[in-house]
Amino acid sequence: VKEKTSTSTVGLTLAIKLDRTKVRPSESVVAEVTATEGGKPKADANVTLQVGVITIGTYRTDSTGKARIGFAAPNHEVENVSVVVLSGGASATASLTVAK
Repeated sequence: VKEKTSTSTVGLTLAIKLDRTKVRPSESVVAEVTATEGGKPKADANVTLQVGVITIGTYRTDSTGKARIGFAAPNHEVENVSVVVLSGGASATASLTVAK
């Protein structure tokens, strides 16, 4: 499972990992988001998850700097839809393929 990270100028680093990268239309997917700052877990960080152009919601990381976010895949076939997490100027992206 691919995991991608990006660092912002404020020192916050995000990583996103999907439990599956290929699903059928409307199947559930879980994104695990990890937020760190200065190499340490960042608790209580607000993170926003987007799938394609749809915002799934905003969540808070727990004491370990993690947030597990479940969502339904798009209800149509699409290759490499972007799953993006954003927080405080930082972002991370993973790809999801939806096929029958």
